[in-house]
Amino acid sequence: MAAWKIKENRALESGCAVTLEYEGRELAVHVAAGRNLDSVVDEYGQRLVTIVEDTKKEENHQVEVVADVSASESKPCGCAGKSKTLGLLSLGKALLGGRASPEVAARRLAICRACQATDPTGSRLYRMIAGKAYCGVPRLSELGKVYRDEKLWGCGCELGWKSSMVESECPRSRW
Repeated sequence: MAAWKIKENRALESGCAVTLEYEGRELAVHVAAGRNLDSVVDEYGQRLVTIVEDTKKEENHQVEVVADVSASESKPCGCAGKSKTLGLLSLGKALLGGRASPEVAARRLAICRACQATDPTGSRLYRMIAGKAYCGVPRLSELGKVYRDEKLWGCGCELGWKSSMVESECPRSRW
């Protein structure tokens, strides 16, 4: 498998903060005191490689899907045969499931920060708006993007909230 590297390793009172890098993409990891640094870093290094490689595959697939949609007059909505959603089912499921542990939420947010996926316009899905992280355009900010294919356009959720709910899921199945 491809080689990732440690870009930064800082000692903290609670362990250490390590930044891993692979093909220009970074992943920040907190390793708690008492945990085996090498094994934790290796595990997350492999995860980073997997995320980057999966993103490349999805980006290539997105280019093909966008090309197919533009060539097809039978699907003017741009959904390319995929199901669109208002996000209400996933919202209800997340609310009923309760809160995730802070460790799970932090791990999910780190995955989102490292995600380099883009929407069909080429804009990165992970974005900061008014100090909050979102996956794609916030669902209610653009009415044309309320009903959408979440795999292509992102879920539109505020990630601080979404990552903290046990039953919530990444629309790209990253967590």
